[in-house]
Amino acid sequence: INMGDFHYMDTNSTNPAIYRANFATVFANASQAALYRNVPTAYVWDDHDYCGNDSDRTSVGRNTVRQVYREWVPHYPLVSGQGTINQSFKMGRVRVIMTDLRSEADPQSTPDTATKTKLGIAQKAWFKQQLLAARDEEAPLILWVCSAPWIGSASNTTDTWQNNTTERREIADFIKANAIKNVTLLSGDMHALAYDDGKNSDYATGGGAPVKVFHAAALGRNSATIKGGPYSSGAPVQNPDNGILGQYGLLDITDLGGSSTLGVTFTGWRAPETTPRLRYTFNTVAVQPRVPLQPVATAGPEGITVTWQDDSTVESGKPGISPYGIVVSTSISRASAPKPVPSTTPTVGSTEVRARIASTAAVICARSGLCWVISKGKKGQPSRCRDRVRSPSGDISVPKADRSMGGAPA
Repeated sequence: INMGDFHYMDTNSTNPAIYRANFATVFANASQAALYRNVPTAYVWDDHDYCGNDSDRTSVGRNTVRQVYREWVPHYPLVSGQGTINQSFKMGRVRVIMTDLRSEADPQSTPDTATKTKLGIAQKAWFKQQLLAARDEEAPLILWVCSAPWIGSASNTTDTWQNNTTERREIADFIKANAIKNVTLLSGDMHALAYDDGKNSDYATGGGAPVKVFHAAALGRNSATIKGGPYSSGAPVQNPDNGILGQYGLLDITDLGGSSTLGVTFTGWRAPETTPRLRYTFNTVAVQPRVPLQPVATAGPEGITVTWQDDSTVESGKPGISPYGIVVSTSISRASAPKPVPSTTPTVGSTEVRARIASTAAVICARSGLCWVISKGKKGQPSRCRDRVRSPSGDISVPKADRSMGGAPA
């Protein structure tokens, strides 16, 4: 993942040929060409590779550089047409959200009020929806590729989030209010290695939204800079001003699958050294499955349809259940009863989940770990509940408190 400053040409022009030449120069560079030819790379710009140092939405080259990015850079689907280059994708269970903090950013001199933005109105709405979608799909790690340094007290002399503290608080409050866990920032711009474990990064009102922050730069620049802070890793490890190029970070993620938490290790490196300058290891917080609301069982000629909506505000429930909607058991309490066959596949993150059961009896387990055992009633009569069923992993006891949800059959 390249977090911006792909080059330092500082072009601000309406001539697309200049921007194309900038990319060609990097791809011809002996110290970087092999990397980009052999390693799949997701990339969003920062300032120097957008329209120059501290550039923003007012830059004359904005539309031109947007055009050339789409011509030259392999990217995931862009949702904004010819606008910002924000994009999102998954690696295993990890959700990666990449934002464009330049081409819709207000100028640095704009007063730091509720209307000042780095993201722009449309991209910010998209970003919030991406966070909610990652939460609802129960992603155990959300990586926000955020080119600007996040940490630091308010300042109107920098183009980091220190100059957009109102919007920074808005984002932190959103993360807190919507119980979004395991948000981790990958940041560049600062020519140094650093990390924060959440001690200094919580900007929610009253606290409650700490995020991990990892800095690693610069890959192709030998100048040293420090921005923001403090960082729990201590003083940032700056690029040396001695002609040695290349600082970068590695993120090693261990995923055992299922609903397990992830083991994450960040290491900060300086090429060509073989020992990392920084190391930080943590485990993600367990993500609680969604709570099913208002389950309704309806008997029909083809079987039983169970419909419910998940809770999209506060997460709760029991960990260890499949994150992909409902689980329909492959065996039930009566060995002679036919096995349930779902006719539809639940959609991750959807607000409504349906399962049609073709048998006369079935057990349905929601992601919260609550289970309903349904036996088909006669002539549209309400379905009946059994207290105990057989699952592939053994008996499942249905607690009394869980036997009736919203007046529907448990």
